[in-house]
Amino acid sequence: LVDLQAYCEKEGRDCMVYGRSVLDVTGFQHPGPQALIQMNVGKDITEAFDGQNHSAHARELCQRMTIGSLDPLPHLQAGCLIPNLQCFETLSEDEAEIHRRLDETIDITKPLLPQVKRMSNREFMAFVRRPRHVESVDGIILHEDRAIDEASKRSFTDNLLVGLPSTSALLLAAWQYYETKLHFSRDLFLYFGVCGIGIFWVFVEYVFHRFLLHTELQLDPDIPADGEKLARIFSQHLHHHVFMNQRYRTTIQVHALPKYVVAIFAVLRCLLPFTQSCMTLAGVIVGSLLYDGMHLAFHHGPDINFWWFQRMKAAHMRHHFRDNSCEFGVTSPLFDSVFGTLKPFACKPG
Repeated sequence: LVDLQAYCEKEGRDCMVYGRSVLDVTGFQHPGPQALIQMNVGKDITEAFDGQNHSAHARELCQRMTIGSLDPLPHLQAGCLIPNLQCFETLSEDEAEIHRRLDETIDITKPLLPQVKRMSNREFMAFVRRPRHVESVDGIILHEDRAIDEASKRSFTDNLLVGLPSTSALLLAAWQYYETKLHFSRDLFLYFGVCGIGIFWVFVEYVFHRFLLHTELQLDPDIPADGEKLARIFSQHLHHHVFMNQRYRTTIQVHALPKYVVAIFAVLRCLLPFTQSCMTLAGVIVGSLLYDGMHLAFHHGPDINFWWFQRMKAAHMRHHFRDNSCEFGVTSPLFDSVFGTLKPFACKPG
């Protein structure tokens, strides 16, 4: 607790202990006296909290604000399950048994896709729901063909080198049709900022993440597995859920962007004139770069001390550690709110 108090003073955060979990309550508005929060910063609130017979919702809030544990992490071998600090509940007996088998059989020194192909649907669904340990940020092999495996890695720098010139070209194309800077600035704010980044990209991000990258949510655990299908969806995104610290497998694959950009522009042209379509598409591209930058920072830093970043990072960690069927938004929770996937307690237990 002395170390926790020192951390609170140094970082300007409000943290406290419940059970063996460390909660970050910075900015939390207590429904009772706010002084209860301030007077307990850096302290153990377990006895006081339990003595008040708090509701299930209050305990859910504690889970959502959990950032660590007082218990030292056990020494983990490569490929083994990471202890879940984001959730108080333990695994079911069936799921725990699956993970024990996976701890013994998964070998991260060998290509993972052939190993995934041998899993049942039930094993695969358990496998991708919980992160596993690997020390190196470039420590897994997906494909048996090493050339293909290297080509499957991607760098945020490559995305910037493609995205920023493309954005500039689209805005320059739109600029040619404006007679005054005022009209250009007005449409830039409306179509590039509000429509492109704030609405269209956030919608694309949500749809892709929920419906295209998390197709394991539609698997039936009781039917025979299609090994090729499991390998395909694992290589698309779910390897990131299992080994989430792999730096060169976190961002969007730049070679996959052109076909989606063309499709999005075709949709925009059905809705908007050419100039506004160019501006909106430029906003979508910048939104994708913002997505990549935030996603990379969530896992590899820097840890930006800004309320929006911290809110979205906490939601993303819950998506990884608690329930991969909730909180799909990375840059914004807008469409999680619209489609009812925002709050963890509205989804299946994690």
